[in-house]
Amino acid sequence: MSLDDVVYEQIGLAHSDARRDLHTPFNGNLEKYGLSSAQQAKLAVLKENAILGCHYHTYHEFFYLVSGEGIFTLQDMDTKETREYDMKPGTILSIPPHIPHKAELKAGSILFAVTEKAYISPEVNDHKYSF
Repeated sequence: MSLDDVVYEQIGLAHSDARRDLHTPFNGNLEKYGLSSAQQAKLAVLKENAILGCHYHTYHEFFYLVSGEGIFTLQDMDTKETREYDMKPGTILSIPPHIPHKAELKAGSILFAVTEKAYISPEVNDHKYSF
């Protein structure tokens, strides 16, 4: 896998009315984002500005920014090519296996994520990587 396999797109709200805004980052179409199944879904609410990640996984990871802002940095381990992805509300970023990544997110940001494998521990799931 390479950086050319990354999916990066901006989507709008599926529905909005006086009661709610409905976000549908995916709707029965995980394959479009490289995921064959979803074993974990998580919601991160940033309490302060933070740098997360600095690692890679052996499986796909899908992100959807619900609110806030940040920048994801990805690097191809073979070529060392680096790309930055500006994250605004409604942005999807699907990261293939073996692509190191880090996220710089602002306090108050809400990030939804889905992975192909269940999370066990940092030692099992997160392969550290220095940018």
